[in-house]
Amino acid sequence: MRTYRVLFSTLHVVVVTFFFSPALVVAQEKESLKLLVRQTDGGQHKGRHLKKIKRALSNNGCRVEVGFIDKDSATPDDTDLEFSPDPIDQTKSRLPNFRLIAQARTIEGETKIGSAILVIAATGVDSLTLLAGERFSFVTPFSVTGYQLPIQMLADAGVKPTIEQTIFVGNHVGAVSMLLHGDTFAAAAAAPLARDWLSINKELAIVALSPLVETGGWWINKRVEAGLAMTCAINLAQLTGSQLKVFPAWVGGFNPQ
Repeated sequence: MRTYRVLFSTLHVVVVTFFFSPALVVAQEKESLKLLVRQTDGGQHKGRHLKKIKRALSNNGCRVEVGFIDKDSATPDDTDLEFSPDPIDQTKSRLPNFRLIAQARTIEGETKIGSAILVIAATGVDSLTLLAGERFSFVTPFSVTGYQLPIQMLADAGVKPTIEQTIFVGNHVGAVSMLLHGDTFAAAAAAPLARDWLSINKELAIVALSPLVETGGWWINKRVEAGLAMTCAINLAQLTGSQLKVFPAWVGGFNPQ
């Protein structure tokens, strides 16, 4: 009888362990948050850069699965964490079930940002009205600092580039490169980048600066537990150097909220 009890007990443990282990694995997998980086404003959209984000966060208590989201795509329902470069008020209305946990700061350390319209200094252009009929390079139609603010400045000055006069390059660096190579007469870019480039390249000149708007940042689904959300916010604030390459070139880091 004693032998039977020992065998039964051992068998019971084995069965219980075998039965529940798969469930535990599934539970652990579900703890990974789905993280998406929105591609509206440039950045290096390569898998190896995303992996750096995943490694940095997952190794410090914020387990994530990472991916990109197209410029004009709606946020999937199963998204837990999204980076959006758009101003806070725009994203807040678009993602009512999310809250901001880390705001982007510019390479100048600010959380407000504007746009600049640049030309080659030698042209002597110092007014937006003089840009009528010229070719422009922009970031994307969805970029606030690389298109939406600049096109509003131009419209206010009575300048309305045609489709033939408009080139979308995909990022801020490319837009200004088109200008420097003579492919366009003017370029739009985030103001912090424009000021930085002017400090090292005297060929460029800023014709106009837009009003400032709030920067974007990281938004987390409200269904995510508060403690985990805080852990992710702290880890996002620690991203530096090459870990920032997937974001627009004007991003210098993140401030936890």
